[in-house]
Amino acid sequence: MLSKNDFIKSCGNSIEDADKLFSLYVSALKSGRTIVTNEFYTINVCNTLKNFLSSKELNVSGYGFSDDAERCLIAFSLASIDVSIFDNAAKVVKISYNDKFSKLSHRDFLGSIMSLGFSREKIGDLVIEGNCVYTPVVSDFVNYIVQNLTKVRYSPVNVTVELFNRLPQKRFEILYKIVSSLRIDNIVSSLINLSRDKAKAIVKEGKVKINGIFESNPDRKVCENDIIVIAGFGKFKFKESLGSTSKNKNKIIVDKFI
Repeated sequence: MLSKNDFIKSCGNSIEDADKLFSLYVSALKSGRTIVTNEFYTINVCNTLKNFLSSKELNVSGYGFSDDAERCLIAFSLASIDVSIFDNAAKVVKISYNDKFSKLSHRDFLGSIMSLGFSREKIGDLVIEGNCVYTPVVSDFVNYIVQNLTKVRYSPVNVTVELFNRLPQKRFEILYKIVSSLRIDNIVSSLINLSRDKAKAIVKEGKVKINGIFESNPDRKVCENDIIVIAGFGKFKFKESLGSTSKNKNKIIVDKFI
């Protein structure tokens, strides 16, 4: 078994709750049971744990109730992990409203949920579909949100628990781009049609996140399936590089969340 110091050191600075996660890791090892977190973590935290621990003495898996979720629960187990193990840990709720007179944003829903006393870690991704938003909520808080979330901004809402415990698939616009390199400043420049210098400034100013973590280094290379958020411009998923052009530039595919 890893020591606490080795666990925290190897997980790196990306994991703020390393102490809490270490306790769950120890519990899974000692008890032989599958342990699931009661909080959602960014995909960056999940991948860091998977890369480090899955080659050791137990398995690690993350799930956010859709294949492309950015926030997920994490399970530790000596055995293989099936996604059904997460169904008892959280439930997907549907929040609906009449959108005839107003349109509510992601920020409106998140703010109203958190005003009930929730920390951000108790809910996963929020997916808006028409006049509804869907989000997984840790099981201990599901009844509370169903009974107490009655209004978002000025709009009355209805909250129900989804029988099919999964999020709707997110919708994307597929972008085909050509960039000189896979550095984040080049990618940002291409995605939002700004000069390289202006894109570099945006990165250095801390206005870009990669996999939920602020990235201020413009030299940082982007990898397949990285989630990129550019403040004021939207969210993107780097799908893949298609090789090089005749002028040795990179052909890439990026999904833009819509």
